[in-house]
Amino acid sequence: MEKRHTSRLFSFGVLFVIISLLYIARLINVQIAGPDYYTFVSDYTHKRTVSIQAQRGEVYDCNGVPLIKNEYSYSIVLDRGTLPRNNAEQNEMLISLYDSILHSDAEYKLSEISFPATGQYPDYTLDESFFEVSANKTRFSRLITSLGIEDIGTIVGGNPYPYALSYYENTLSKYDIGRELYALQVVEEREVTLGDIMDKLAERYGIVDKDGNLLYLPDTADFLLRLRYDMESRDFSAQNPYTVATDVDIHLISILGEGGQRGYTVKKESRRVYCEPGVASHILGRTGKIQTAEDIEYYTSLGYRQDAIVGISGVELAFEDKLHGVDGQMVITEDEYGNILGQEMTVEPVAGSDIYLTIDIELQRAAERALAENIREINERAESTEGEHDGEDAKGGAMTVLDVKTGAVRAIASYPTYDLSTYSQNAGELSRDENRPLYNRALSGRYPPGSTFKPAVAAAALTEGIINENTIIETKGIYMYYAPGYTPRCWIYSSGHRSHGRINISEAIRVSCNYFFYELGRLLTIETMNKYCRAFGLGQPTGIELPENTGVLAGPDYRKENGLDGWNPGDTLAAAIGQSDNLFSPLQISVYLSTIINRGTRYNAHILDSVREYGTGEIIEQAPREVLSSIELSEKNVSVILNAMSEVVETGTTARLFDDFPFKVGGKTGTAQVGASGSDNAVFLGFAPLSDPEIVVTTVIEHGNKGAWAGTSVRDVFAHYFGISLEGDGEKK
Repeated sequence: MEKRHTSRLFSFGVLFVIISLLYIARLINVQIAGPDYYTFVSDYTHKRTVSIQAQRGEVYDCNGVPLIKNEYSYSIVLDRGTLPRNNAEQNEMLISLYDSILHSDAEYKLSEISFPATGQYPDYTLDESFFEVSANKTRFSRLITSLGIEDIGTIVGGNPYPYALSYYENTLSKYDIGRELYALQVVEEREVTLGDIMDKLAERYGIVDKDGNLLYLPDTADFLLRLRYDMESRDFSAQNPYTVATDVDIHLISILGEGGQRGYTVKKESRRVYCEPGVASHILGRTGKIQTAEDIEYYTSLGYRQDAIVGISGVELAFEDKLHGVDGQMVITEDEYGNILGQEMTVEPVAGSDIYLTIDIELQRAAERALAENIREINERAESTEGEHDGEDAKGGAMTVLDVKTGAVRAIASYPTYDLSTYSQNAGELSRDENRPLYNRALSGRYPPGSTFKPAVAAAALTEGIINENTIIETKGIYMYYAPGYTPRCWIYSSGHRSHGRINISEAIRVSCNYFFYELGRLLTIETMNKYCRAFGLGQPTGIELPENTGVLAGPDYRKENGLDGWNPGDTLAAAIGQSDNLFSPLQISVYLSTIINRGTRYNAHILDSVREYGTGEIIEQAPREVLSSIELSEKNVSVILNAMSEVVETGTTARLFDDFPFKVGGKTGTAQVGASGSDNAVFLGFAPLSDPEIVVTTVIEHGNKGAWAGTSVRDVFAHYFGISLEGDGEKK
C-alpha cells in the first residue's frame, strides 16, 4: 500500500517537473525569441493623424447679448484609415454605408454630391451649371489631368464640353478653362468625348472590368461613379475627411454601430445658430465651405483644410482670422483590421476668439422696424393721391446709426432684408428677387445726397472766410451768373417765380435755398469745396470692416479718371447742392456730419468693439478709435450749422415729428432726382441732442418722393435710443 502511494507521488512529481519545464521554455521563448513575433505583429499596426476641429468664436453685441452661437451636432465622415484600399471592397463598403443611412428612419442631412454630368452611366450629358462654380472647374481640370487627358482640344459628341480649350488658328475659345492646364501648341486636334472621361473614371473606380462590362446594376454603378468622383475631386484623404451626412442623431449612430459598418467615423461638429433670426442679417453674414479656387489656394496656404468652414460674408468673413481657431491633431493607432488600439492628442485644438460688436441689437431691431414701417407709410400715402411718382414705387432703403464721439456703428439697416437662419432654403428665391434683399444698401448703396450735402458746403465756406454767419446774399430764384448759358433755378422759383430774398447762411440751410449754395459753390471753386468734402469722408472709405462702396465725389478728377466729359463751371453749381455726379452711401453721409460735429476730426466708422477669449469674456484686443483725417473747424462755425439744422426740424415740414421730444434735435432733408421714370429719392440726416450730439442717423428711401418723408424712421430711432415714449405708443420703443 505504501509502495503504491510512493509511486503515485513520484508520477505527480514527474508531471510537475515536465509542466514547469514547458513554462520555463515558453518564458525563454517570449523573452529571447519573442521580440521577432511582436515585431511581426507590429508590422500590421499603423498610426494615422487626424485633425480635431477647433471651436469657432462666437459673436455678441455691445452689451454682451449673443448674436451667433455654436450648437453641437454629429456628422458621419469617411475614415481613410479604415476604408478598404481595394476597389471592390471599398465600393461594397460605400454601398453598405449609404444603404444603412438611407433606409434608417433617423433624421439627418445627406451631403450633396457634386458631379459634372446629368443622366446615368454610361449615357451622360454635360451639366453646364456645374462649371459655373470656379472651384468645380478647378477640381475637374485637376482630376482629368490625372487621367492623362492633358492636351484635349475639344470634347465632342452629342454634347460638347464648353469649358475645354478649342484651338482654331492657335487662339483660345471664350470658354477657356485655364491655359495653365493645357499645352498652347497642339499638332493636331484631338477629340475626347465626355463618355471617354467617364469610362476612364469607371475603370479607375472598379465599376467596370477591363473589357468595360458593368460590375454593378446601372443605378448602383451611377451612384458609385458620382460618389467616387466627388470624393477624389475634393482630395479625400486622412487629413481631409469626406462628409457623408450631417445633423445625425444617436439613433443613426447606433444603427451603424450595431451593423458593424467600417470605413467611417462619427465627428462632433459645431454649427452656427443665429440668436436673433431675421435681425442684422446684412451685418452678421454666413459661414460655409471654401467655394472658389482662389479661396482654396489662399486658405490652404494658411493651413486650413480644404473642407474647412470659413466666413463667406459679413462679420463672419471680416473677422475670419479672429473667429477661426487652430485645429488640433490626434494620432490614432490601429491594427490590421481597423480596430483602434490607442489615441493620443498631440496638438490640442485652440478655440477662436469671441467678437463683440459695436451694434446694439435692440437698437438694430428698432432701426430695421422703423425703416420698414417708414417705407410702408410712404406707399400708403402715395395710394391716397391720384398723381404719379408720389412714392408708390418706394421698395427699398437704408439707415445707419453712428456714435458721434467714437465712430462706433450702432445699427445698420437695409430694406428689404432676409433671415440668415433660413438662407439655405431660400437662397435661390432671394437671389432672384428683383428687390435685392441680399444687397446691403447701407454700405454698398450709392445715392445722390441732395440737400443733405449743403451743411458740408456751408462748413467749407465759413471756414475759408467766403462768408460769415452774418453775410447776406440776395437770392433771386434763378441764378444768372453764367447767363445766357447755364441758369439753374432754386426750387422756390419753380413754384411761382419766387425767391428767398435776402438771407444769411442759417436761413439758407433752414429753407434749403439752392440759389444761396450756387453762389457759395462758385466762390469756393470745386477744388476747395472738395478739399473739405474729402476731409469729411465723402467719397472716401469710412474705415468700417465690412465691404463698402466708397461712392463718388463729383469733380474734374472723377470725370478725368473715368473718361467722362470735362468739368464746366456750371457743374460746380450742381455739385454744391448735392447733385452732379455726387453719390454716397448712407454711412458716408453719417460720417461726414459726425466729422463736422467733431470740429473737423473724422473718426473711423467701425463695427468691432473688442476681441475676447472664447467663453470667458476676457478682453484680448480693444478696437481703437482712429482718426482718419482732420481739418480744423471753429466751434463758432460748427454751432452756426448745427443750430440752423435744428431750425430745420423746428419750423420745417418735419417739425411735427419731433414735437414730443424733451430736447432739441437737428436734421436736414434731401430730395434727390433719380430720373423721370420714378419718384425722387428721400434722404433725411439727423443728429441728437443739439446740446451735446451723441448719434447721427441717416435714412435713404429709394423713390421715397420727399426728403421729409424719410424723417419718420429717424424719429423712431431717436425715440428708442433716448427712451422717449411717443404719443399714442403706449410704451417706450
